[in-house]
Amino acid sequence: MDGLTTNSSESDEEKQKIEQLNNALKNPDTTVKLKALYSLPWDVGKWALQPVIQALSDENPGVRKEAADMLIHVGDKSATEALVYALQDEDWHVAERAAVALGQIKDERAVKPLVQVLENKNKHEFLRARVANALGKIGNPVSFEALLKVTQEENNDVAGSAYMALGRLGDERAFEILLKKAHHKTSWLRGHAVIGLGYFGDKRGFEPIVQALKYKKDSVARADAATALGLLKDERAIEFLLQALKDEEPTVRGRAAEALGEIGDEKVIVDLEEVAQTDKGITWDNVPIAKIALEAIEEIKSSLTQIN
Repeated sequence: MDGLTTNSSESDEEKQKIEQLNNALKNPDTTVKLKALYSLPWDVGKWALQPVIQALSDENPGVRKEAADMLIHVGDKSATEALVYALQDEDWHVAERAAVALGQIKDERAVKPLVQVLENKNKHEFLRARVANALGKIGNPVSFEALLKVTQEENNDVAGSAYMALGRLGDERAFEILLKKAHHKTSWLRGHAVIGLGYFGDKRGFEPIVQALKYKKDSVARADAATALGLLKDERAIEFLLQALKDEEPTVRGRAAEALGEIGDEKVIVDLEEVAQTDKGITWDNVPIAKIALEAIEEIKSSLTQIN
């Protein structure tokens, strides 16, 4: 596609959808534009890419934000240039969605613009935290120094996101930093450093992560430790995660169930079935633990099927 045009490779049905979407997004009524974007499914095909990119330039910030949000799910590098431009949007909500989309697309061209936003302390804190996450997902070592620098900031969201991003980068220089920060006095930062160790994927991180799972007075660190063990995928974690299924904090139990699903050992299916049948708890994200346990079981069964 070029601009808002169609080409011969598109089916008649897609051409009709594009025309309808284009007409809706040209409508002067913001409500009509938003309704058109809201109606698009999360797994929308790439037929919608160019119309949605055009909507990033709409005069209404709500339309721009929803367009950026849709591009998170389309995930096409053709949107990179427009999303980089949207990083500078006057409405930080739009810029934040653009940062998330760039992290999903993983286009190396976005690294430098993202670093510039991260280094700009005048930008909204939540936006900069999302930018740090995006840089971690892209994984370009060029962003290491900028991420390391913001770990020294007092804002927990930005620094914590930088810890996790450093873990994703896998730079050996980050390991000792994360190891040290896993004992940070601030619960939020301690937990995010532990998750960073999980992303780093080095077995040397196993013991400090397990230690964090045992922090009796810190449910945030315990929950993050369970997540980190799932990322690490070390089978030694199974016994500790099974214990965590009985934690007093529902979110810790939910994270433990999820982690067991990621490790993928069929021996824990019985334990997860019991959780699915008996645990009525709800996580901080308002997700039933029983649902998480059932999804973990399906993930294990799916992985076993692929192996066989």
